[in-house]
This record gives sequence, C-alpha cells and structure tokens, in this order.
Amino acid sequence: MVDCVDQLPVLPVHILELRQLTANPDVNFKQIVPILNKDPGLTADLLKIVNSARYGLRERIGTIDQAILFFGMRNFVEYIALTFAENALRKTFAKMPDISVYFDHATQISIQTRNIAAMAGIRHQDQETLTMAGLLHDVGRLVLQLITQTEGVRLLSDRPAADMEAIVLNEQERWGIDHCVVGSRICNKWRFPELFESCIRWHHKPVHGDIFCRESAIIYLAHILTVPGITAEVIATALPLERMTELGLTPEGLATLAPGD
Repeated sequence: MVDCVDQLPVLPVHILELRQLTANPDVNFKQIVPILNKDPGLTADLLKIVNSARYGLRERIGTIDQAILFFGMRNFVEYIALTFAENALRKTFAKMPDISVYFDHATQISIQTRNIAAMAGIRHQDQETLTMAGLLHDVGRLVLQLITQTEGVRLLSDRPAADMEAIVLNEQERWGIDHCVVGSRICNKWRFPELFESCIRWHHKPVHGDIFCRESAIIYLAHILTVPGITAEVIATALPLERMTELGLTPEGLATLAPGD
C-alpha cells in the first residue's frame, strides 16, 4: 500500500510555486498569471471541473479571474492542486471497473458537505475548502481496492453511525490499516493543507476520545445523509447532541437536506 502511494505523481513545481505566492497576503492576480500559463491544459481542466454538475453554478465560470473571485485566491490554488490530483487518480486507477462509482460518490459527498457547511454558517471560502476535502475524502479507498481487489463503496444501512465505524474497524482487522489513514498519507504526499489531512483521517470517526474534529464531522454527516429515507431521529444518533449543537446544526435541519427514498 505504501508503494502504491509512493508511485502516485508528486505535485508539479508550478503548483508549489503558486502555493508559495499565495502564502503572501498581498499577492495579486497579475503575479500568478505567468505561472498559470506554464500549464494551460491544467487550467482548462480546472474550468471544466468547476462548471460541472457537482457545483451546480447558476452562471458559467469562463475565466480564471472569475474562478478566483468564486474560490478566493488561496482556495483557487488548492483547487488547481485538486484538479491535478483528480487527473492523477483517474489515470492511475483507470482500469478499476468501478472507478466511475468512486467519483460519483465523491461528488455526492462533496455536494452534501457544502450544503451542511452552509447550514452551519461557515463562511463561503471555508465552505469551498470543505467541499474540496469532500472530493478527496475516500482517496485511500482506491488504494485499498487496488491492492486487495475488494469491493468498492459500501452502502450504509439504517444504522449509518454504526456502519461508519464498522467499515474502518473491518479494514484495520483485515489489513492493519484503514482507508482514512491511507488517504491522509496521500494528502501529505500532495502537500494539501493539514485541514485536508485531518478531515480525511477522521471522517469516519470525528469524535475520538476527547477530540472533536468539526470539519471531519461535516463530511461524516454528509455520509449519513446519503442513506435513502434517513430520518431526523436516526440523524440525531450520528453525533452526541452537544457536538451537533457545537456545529450549529439540528437533526431536523439536516433531515431537510436528505434525498427522498
């Protein structure tokens, strides 16, 4: 599994240059254009993805400056890195029979992550960060599937909270590692922000001991909402009530985001 992670490509130099630039709060668009011009193909891919159904934008984004206004400068650069990551995953795992299922699931979770983050009153730019983390949350599962030749995304039952924990416990018992740990290592390889690593590491268990990872909890709840016909009563058991309150959420409110049967 480690070898498989190591074989994934590293981030291109120009993306690292962009990250260095955007670390400066005074950076402006004119400074990043020359770096973007080094990889016009990646920029085109970015615009294609941001205009895809996963974002549900009312108006099409046709230029880089519009994309920067939508994401914010720093999130825009992370989205470029995410676009590279998605292209790398599609190429590396192209022969897996259910790769489209993985990306459909990732898109579904990212959309619900954005919805929950908005309901929780999280500011727009942080919503985008969580949405991107939602897209990468199960990247470790691709590695596990490839190495172990096992099934793809496991559907949750009417006991989703128990299922979420059981999935990682089963992986740990069978292979000594779970897809959350593998995913966090991949994020580290691609130098995504620590928030990404934390979100992915704990998205199946956002409450661990005395620690509560709020961002992971939002991705965790997005999974719960994928269960057809999920009710507010079941959602109420997903997290301790005090943690749900800490997020500014209610089971009743979350139930309005769930799809029908």
